Amino acid sequence: MHAWASLLSFLPFAYAANLASAASTAAGAGCFAWLVARWTGRGAAGVAAALIGGAMAAVWQSATETEVYGHALLAVAALMVAAELAGARGSARHRALIAFLFGLAVPLHLSVLVAGPAIALLAASDAEGRISARTLVVPAGALLLAIGFGTVSLVPATAGALLLLLSVVAFRGDGSGAGRAEGIAALALTLLGASFVMVMLVRAQHEPAINEGDPSRWQAMLDVIARRQYDVPPLWPRRAPLWLQIGNVIQYADWQVAAGVSDEVGPALTRTPVTIAFVLLAIVGSLWHRARDRRSWNAVALLLLCATGGVVLVLNLRAGPSYGWGILLPGAIREARERDYFFALAFFVTGAWSGCGVVALVERARSRWRRLLWLVVPAPIALNWVAVDRRRLPDSVLATEVASSLLSHVPSNAVLILAGDNDSFPLWFEQVVRGVRRDVIPVTIPLLGAGWYRQELAKRYGLLDSARAITWSGRAATLAEIGRRAPDASSGRSIAVAVTVLPDDRQAIAPGMGWRLAGMFYVPAESGGLSVDTSRAELAARWRLDRARSLGPEFERESRDPAGRYVQRLLNCPALAVAHGDSQPGRDARLLESICNFR
Repeated sequence: MHAWASLLSFLPFAYAANLASAASTAAGAGCFAWLVARWTGRGAAGVAAALIGGAMAAVWQSATETEVYGHALLAVAALMVAAELAGARGSARHRALIAFLFGLAVPLHLSVLVAGPAIALLAASDAEGRISARTLVVPAGALLLAIGFGTVSLVPATAGALLLLLSVVAFRGDGSGAGRAEGIAALALTLLGASFVMVMLVRAQHEPAINEGDPSRWQAMLDVIARRQYDVPPLWPRRAPLWLQIGNVIQYADWQVAAGVSDEVGPALTRTPVTIAFVLLAIVGSLWHRARDRRSWNAVALLLLCATGGVVLVLNLRAGPSYGWGILLPGAIREARERDYFFALAFFVTGAWSGCGVVALVERARSRWRRLLWLVVPAPIALNWVAVDRRRLPDSVLATEVASSLLSHVPSNAVLILAGDNDSFPLWFEQVVRGVRRDVIPVTIPLLGAGWYRQELAKRYGLLDSARAITWSGRAATLAEIGRRAPDASSGRSIAVAVTVLPDDRQAIAPGMGWRLAGMFYVPAESGGLSVDTSRAELAARWRLDRARSLGPEFERESRDPAGRYVQRLLNCPALAVAHGDSQPGRDARLLESICNFR
């Protein structure tokens, strides 16, 4: 990313980083366009497949953010191209490239390996569709080896290594040693691709401002690779009924073609019929593709199966925030956010087949209808534009506004307690990228359960005892220790708690004390209960009003995203608190809590 941003040094770093995702998505769509044109013999089908697949909402949104999913799409597309050439030409060089790209998925993102079975099948199928065990064993072995490295699991890594060694022993080629050399090369190239994870080991030594996982030691790096700080679910038991998990994917699929028409989370009369129409187009396109090239159709069908059912089985997700109400128990734990982006590859493939479906209908239609049918190709671009346009107010500035509202009025050298992603990431961006209020020390509550994070707080800021930080003493006890250690008269350090933080967590920080709302955050008060520092809240409210006026009337428009609407309400907290007029401790505290958190 740094190399890419350096090439675009005339642009702000964050802008350049976002363009990297756009470039990768465009390149990935281009690769699929070439593949579809090659498989079907119709260049128009390739163009239509790339345009509709790339316009799916989850794909498009990933293309305009600094995330890994656009790069993952390019990696899958490059693997499919390599597999096509490896199979059609019997090319050992392209099988070696597949091994390297599988290894590269380890430092990039394991979602690339979801496509592994389809890639191995395509690479092992010759031009007539015959599958050879000899050509299958190398990509299959490289895939298992990469899965083992990416999950730090001994079983798949060992199985992959044994398969590659088997190819060295069993497939001796025609006496030239080509078969033996191929297995050795695949083993070495998979290891080479995976070795790029060691960049983390080097980077962590410099103690960057955001050093997640602190992979400065081998074991810590393996913990980061294996995602051990997260709650990685097993395949069983299921975290939600399997039928409900599949239904969740269907819900997400309904958001892909016409998200700008309706932002209803459930079926919508103005959007769902469009979704159904494009699914029918995909079925027509799939059958048309199958009739033209059975070999590649088998691979794409397997790719779609892995990118839907495979992802459902492996990730074992809970129900999304907007799905399963009235079915699951009221207190059921749900995903923190909608996870439609996990299925972006499946939506791209479905969109690509929809493009094939348009071409199939054009071939059968009478000449007077053909021009109208071509208008279907850009339809998802028009229907999704409003939903994916990140320039639109207020969504384009909400993250910046949250960070600015928190940082602008918080006391100097404050330890600011944050609730999670919605307040932490915007604030980190302002501090690290823009250099704003670096005197403020952010503490993110959900990260306290990770040992590396507690040790960072102990080492950098003395907010925890270094010896006790090694072991987890519980959320409340850890917050209480931070609450005791944060105030420091000699350095002018104080503590503040963002309004996003839950009441129980706030009370754990300073048991028995009260809290005064001073803007977008609370500060400790001697008297119990909640109260409002009217002068500081009014100052924050006026500042918020001036910011809103400077952004124009469009900023007052309601966000299309549920998280955005929550943030909008939070930003109005100081004004609502002033209007509430609760300046006395304990007076209707629950009402004050409700108007300033909305949980």
